[in-house]
Amino acid sequence: MDSSLLIIVAIIVVIAFVFWKQGGKTGGRTGGKSAAESELLRMNLGDKNKVDRLIQYEMRKKPGISRAEAARAAVDSMRYDNR
Repeated sequence: MDSSLLIIVAIIVVIAFVFWKQGGKTGGRTGGKSAAESELLRMNLGDKNKVDRLIQYEMRKKPGISRAEAARAAVDSMRYDNR
């Protein structure tokens, strides 16, 4: 009985660790990214490096803004440029 309890606890710990490493993704959002960052990624055909450069550019233009705000500004800039 003692070893089965240990096995159950080990399984629970492994499941919790895997869930934690995935960032709690359940299929909705993309692991900690803001909706604007996900949209920016879609607009740039999944090019993560380009998205990071665009966000960094916006953060340099407006020091002190969050990554999510910079992503929103980059989305707005892309929409403005593409009209």
